[in-house]
Formats: sequence, C-alpha cells, structure tokens
Amino acid sequence: MEEQKKQQLEALELGSEYIAKLIPAMKEIIPELRGAEMPDTEDYLNQQLDGLNYVIDIINITIPFLNEKEEVLNKDAMEEKVQNLNRALGNNSHAMIANAFEADILPMLDIYRQIALVVLEQNKEE
Repeated sequence: MEEQKKQQLEALELGSEYIAKLIPAMKEIIPELRGAEMPDTEDYLNQQLDGLNYVIDIINITIPFLNEKEEVLNKDAMEEKVQNLNRALGNNSHAMIANAFEADILPMLDIYRQIALVVLEQNKEE
C-alpha cells in the first residue's frame, strides 16, 4: 500500500475513533447549554470545541482522499455547518451553540464517521 494512502487511512481511523468519543460528550453538554448549566459547563464546552477543532483538521486532511473517486462528502456543506456554530459562538449564546451542535455538528460528525468506517472496512489489510 502506498505510503500516502496508508497515512490517510490512519487519519481516518484516528478521526473515527475520536468522533466516537466526542459525539456522546457533545450530546451530554447540550442540556447544560440549554439551561441546566453546571459549574464546569464553560470548561467542558471549551474541551468539546478543542476536540471538534482536532476532528475538523482530520476532516480537512482526509476529504480529498474520501472524494477521490466520487464526491461522498460535500466540503462546502460541511463548512456551512461549522460557520453556523461559529455564528453561535460569536453571539456567545449557549442555546444557539446547543442548537448548532444538535442540528449541524453532530449529524456532520456522524456522517463523516460512517463514511470513514466504510472506507476503512474496504481497505482492511487481511
């Protein structure tokens, strides 16, 4: 297997594993952002955002590989979802951030992970 493809597959695996941990954490913080705030909500939100930035870096690195034969992920649509979150963050509105997580970010991460898992399965070395 050529080295670049191997690196892309490793990035996909890292991303899908990290997303599997990030999604439940994001789901957990949504009620806090909608009013059931805890003393550590702000710190927890910042951790989620750091994790999301890490995943977005992986997505940006791997989208060309995933879309090599045909477009399976629309980068513009994904960027729009991230921009929705950025607007919510800019407004410093926890309710808007929760809505962006729920409506945009979580579905985006889930779709990316599903596609990554299919590609990883197709490229499994026996």
